[in-house]
Amino acid sequence: MQQLLATTHVDSHGMKMTKEALEGAVRQINGNIVPGMGVEHDVTIPPLGKFVEAFIHELPDGEYGLFATPILYSEKKSSSVKLPNGEWGRMDVWEDKRPFADKHEEVPEEMEFSYDLVNFESNDEMEKFSKKLEEGGSFNQQLLIRKSLIPDPELIIKLTQHGISALVAYKVLNTFGKRVKEDLNNDLINIYSKIRNAMINYVKYCIPKNRPVTYLLVLPGSPSQEFVIKSTDPNVAVNAISAEEISKALSESDKFIMNFDVEKIQFIFSNEEERWKFNYLLTDTGEVVGSKEAIKNREKAVEMIMKQNV
Repeated sequence: MQQLLATTHVDSHGMKMTKEALEGAVRQINGNIVPGMGVEHDVTIPPLGKFVEAFIHELPDGEYGLFATPILYSEKKSSSVKLPNGEWGRMDVWEDKRPFADKHEEVPEEMEFSYDLVNFESNDEMEKFSKKLEEGGSFNQQLLIRKSLIPDPELIIKLTQHGISALVAYKVLNTFGKRVKEDLNNDLINIYSKIRNAMINYVKYCIPKNRPVTYLLVLPGSPSQEFVIKSTDPNVAVNAISAEEISKALSESDKFIMNFDVEKIQFIFSNEEERWKFNYLLTDTGEVVGSKEAIKNREKAVEMIMKQNV
């Protein structure tokens, strides 16, 4: 059964996709990588499935719609798997072995910040936030497009190769118990100063004010690595992504990369335990491997959606 994914109609945000944009989506879905099925734009929930066999169909009113066939995960095709951290997780497999498109391979030349226009009261407020980012130095800006009325605030921070190398060097030096060099310290200070500036100011300008902010720190590449913090307090997020804490998570990530053909791996910060925990990963042959907690959260989210649609 095909599912309507997008149309050329003007949406609730006043945005309109062109037929050419839909045609581009068809080429992607029918190409070498496939988009995953998410749940309410929650980046911490593993994909529910894949969209395949896309096509465009003219609608009765003369507009165009993008359709695709959804392939949901199946308990029958899922299996328990022992994770490198000693815990048990679940692996979802599909007959379609193409990898997911949900990854960050391209490394930006400048630190990149991504956020959604709908999380600001106006364009002026977003411009004010952008000017605050400029105070921290040069950066790339990307706008998120999420089809919710007012989704929870989300700030994606993508590091450059220089930033990735600095964190990896810190991890290696810590592993061998060596003293971190002064120039590396200075690099990290500059990186974290820019990130802290973004996190602190984002809370001041984003809406809704009563919701936790999702901070997503991305180390792009192959594989890409993500670190997610959800908190109403930006200082919690700043402390969570300190070089000391991230180096621990990177060491843990290395173990997963050695055991799976990882294209993307994600860790989530536990506010209760005050540490990074493995959440889920995607393999280059299209599997999803999730922690028990990640899979449980996915099941809860699906159950809530089913109840809302009854």
